[in-house]
Amino acid sequence: MAGSGSRRQTFAFALLAWSVLSDCASTLPVAAEQPAEKPRSATAALAAPRTRAKACPNVRQAERTFIGFAADQTLDDFEATARQATRVLRLVKTQLCRLGAEQDRAGALRAALDAGGGEIRSVHFSSGELMLADVGVQIGERDDAEPADPGSAWVVHVQRAGEGWRVLRAAPK
Repeated sequence: MAGSGSRRQTFAFALLAWSVLSDCASTLPVAAEQPAEKPRSATAALAAPRTRAKACPNVRQAERTFIGFAADQTLDDFEATARQATRVLRLVKTQLCRLGAEQDRAGALRAALDAGGGEIRSVHFSSGELMLADVGVQIGERDDAEPADPGSAWVVHVQRAGEGWRVLRAAPK
């Protein structure tokens, strides 16, 4: 079982990341979004004010959000992974209620979020380069929903584009 040790190591890294990030899940995205104060110059005063996209009101981040390392990552990748996870979470929180037809073909995720809201529970990176990630979203419980409703868990596939991230597509899990 040559892959068993690698799986254990990946699992250990993921648990460590989850443990550390879960303790600061509610503050990590906010802290990372706060830019350092820069002195204002005449040029800055003339620049158009930056508008920050608001989070979807019916999407929340789980109290303990799992951050999954890719199999080829090590603990040396922890800071970069945490930084990118923060960016992914910020994007998903603002974009889920604004998905277009190319991302949510039938509009099923948008409809489910409108009906019951959603909770972001995980971010799993696919490679050590941190270029692709899958975000786990759980749709809120509705009165008419079955407890094991297969449409209640979704995966939102995202891709890094420069320093930012973009939603590729969403699919039921």
